[in-house]
Amino acid sequence: MGRSRVVATQIAFMLFASLAGCAGTNESDLSLGPDDRTGAPADDTTTTTVDPSVVCAERLSSAQLAAQILMVLVSRPSNAQPAVAAGQVGGIALSATQPADVGAQITALTAQHHGPVPLIVASDEEGGTVQRLRGVLGAYPSAREVASSRTPEQAGVDYEAYARRVGELGFTMILGPSIDVGSGSALGSRSFGTDPARVA
Repeated sequence: MGRSRVVATQIAFMLFASLAGCAGTNESDLSLGPDDRTGAPADDTTTTTVDPSVVCAERLSSAQLAAQILMVLVSRPSNAQPAVAAGQVGGIALSATQPADVGAQITALTAQHHGPVPLIVASDEEGGTVQRLRGVLGAYPSAREVASSRTPEQAGVDYEAYARRVGELGFTMILGPSIDVGSGSALGSRSFGTDPARVA
């Protein structure tokens, strides 16, 4: 149940985060003057700010909107080329350890994307046993290791530095860290611990 809520939240975030970058949306689209609002007096100089994701969503076709909630899981960025070029997906996520040329693959893939919303490119970078970019960026410690060796503040600094390196390769989203609480075979070293406050 908890995982379903997290997935639903991620999908909603993907949709609205991507729509905020909608092509063709500019400052003039986001303010409605007095003449644009029904019933407003002509001499009223106030403006109403409009959410850019709403403006963008209204401009997309049903097929384009549907594509924005699809993130396909692929072993290599190049494998998603047909779907991305056809505008059938809003994003991709990587499911395997990546080769040294992953940055070049992402550059080539995003160059083929001509949709109205920027393509989301995600990688599963929890650290430890779940790190798709280990061969490119070097090993990153598991959540368990981070919790036992760093303060939350130190961990935050380290995560931000790692995120910048991931971003330089062309990724726009990191799937991690895991916020599961506990231990066991399913989690292994992927959890920060058994205390919800500590994990938070």
